[in-house]
Amino acid sequence: MGLLWCLGASGVARAESWIVAWKEQSFHSDASAKVFVADRMQDMGAITWFYKGSWKKGFAKNEVFHFVSLEPGVPAELTTPEQFASLKYQFEKLSGFARQYPSAAEILNPQLTAIRGMIENFQAGKAYFAGQWIAQSEYDAIIAKRNAALRAAASQRQTLERKQALVLELQRLTAREQQQVEARKLAYATLGAIAIYLVFLIGAMVRGLRKLVWLLLLIPCVAAGWFSYQEGGYDWTRKLLKHLTELPAHLKLPEPPKPPTHNSP
Repeated sequence: MGLLWCLGASGVARAESWIVAWKEQSFHSDASAKVFVADRMQDMGAITWFYKGSWKKGFAKNEVFHFVSLEPGVPAELTTPEQFASLKYQFEKLSGFARQYPSAAEILNPQLTAIRGMIENFQAGKAYFAGQWIAQSEYDAIIAKRNAALRAAASQRQTLERKQALVLELQRLTAREQQQVEARKLAYATLGAIAIYLVFLIGAMVRGLRKLVWLLLLIPCVAAGWFSYQEGGYDWTRKLLKHLTELPAHLKLPEPPKPPTHNSP
């Protein structure tokens, strides 16, 4: 029977290596079990395969075999109770396997010795950090200093982000105010031009200057037609000009007053 650890979704085990113990018959003693180390394991359903380079060996579900994963070396850090609980579980798993199968002890003893030393040091109030054992109080001071530096960096980043946001908002408001100033200038210029235009138009109408009146009427119509044509592609400028040229025949402006004539006695 097999004990499966760290099996991935694809059926390929995600461990560094595996130690396998197997017996020819179920009634054979555990002490007679054969042991080997595999660097890859794959569960194919009916058969579980173990690989060591190009060599492989498979076990059917009804065969007697037992295997556990071997983690590479010792943990890089041992500083928290959670890490200690995980390491202790690994030690108990491997030591139990070594007790059950004495032939596996020779393979597992070096790692068990290293793990046992880490457990004892942690229980003695030490922390394994940056490749060395230090007092837990020293580790706590290092972590407190690091956390303070991280908080300071986060605060500086937030301050910089706020400054950048204020600069962007100021630029937006400045651009908006400039647009409003330009719009007011354009509006004043437009109103002034319209006022001057109306003065000329009314003056021409009062004086009866027909040609100047039609010229003044023609200018805005041509301008409007040209801009409409440029923006929308509507070719009605030609039609408008045609109608304007025909308009004098249909309209009659008032004749300018004639100066009084004096009859000689």
